[in-house]
Amino acid sequence: MGSARTSLAVTILGTLFVLIVSCGEDATLKYGDRDQIVPMAVGTKWIYRTTVTDAAADTTIAVDMDTIRVIKDTTMNGQQWFITSPGDQAWAEFDDGYWIWPRNANPPSDPYLFAKHPADLGEKYLVQFGGATDTITVVDVMAFVRVPLGLFETTHYQITDSTGEIVSESYFTPGLGLVKDRMILHFGSDSTRFHIRELVKFATP
Repeated sequence: MGSARTSLAVTILGTLFVLIVSCGEDATLKYGDRDQIVPMAVGTKWIYRTTVTDAAADTTIAVDMDTIRVIKDTTMNGQQWFITSPGDQAWAEFDDGYWIWPRNANPPSDPYLFAKHPADLGEKYLVQFGGATDTITVVDVMAFVRVPLGLFETTHYQITDSTGEIVSESYFTPGLGLVKDRMILHFGSDSTRFHIRELVKFATP
């Protein structure tokens, strides 16, 4: 179960997941098409600051900048999907929200719903990945989050494993995408790290 949880968290890191819009420092509450949680267009680019911290010592291990791009669209199983780099993942937006297809996952994984939209407060749904079944809960539908790009009104999603332990937390702004996420990764029995991504820049073609 531990390796499956780690695989899911790493996949989320490689994605994730994801998107936002450019704005001023103080304020970006509602943008884009509110009916679509992740806008997808070839050439779209998101830059995130990723901070890795040691949970026990509360110290910063590394700070990096990560860029996610939509590089092309394609048709798979009769549906339109958008391919991202790095990671060669496929994203799609359907009537129930934002889906991810980790095509290079090992073991292989089917597409799964990551961010349900529209979503109701307290709503729960299952995610199956790498042989594990986790639960996503809609924790808040109006959570205000500040990141380097500005202040955003977000929907807060929390992933827990079969034991109820938190695996990750993600914050999406409908019409924009991922603003912030935090992954909890366990290395052995005595080491836990937090991977925190925060949106720095967004660009459209």
